[in-house]
Amino acid sequence: CGNQVNKLGDNRDCWMINPKAKSKLHMRKFHFIGALFGMCVRSGILMNLKLAPICWKRLTGDKVTVSDLATID
Repeated sequence: CGNQVNKLGDNRDCWMINPKAKSKLHMRKFHFIGALFGMCVRSGILMNLKLAPICWKRLTGDKVTVSDLATID
């Protein structure tokens, strides 16, 4: 994520979803990751993917707060 690149803030070891990724190839990759998440949830297999809290909140429909925005670049 941007915090790792700039060496500041929290969650430096987290991954971020690139909002500029909008091509058909990117959409297929997002679809694949979503299917993989679903298979992991259904089978009970843990997937070791550390997404930034703001990404998880967006994926789960939780409300994003100002403090979430303050931890990304």
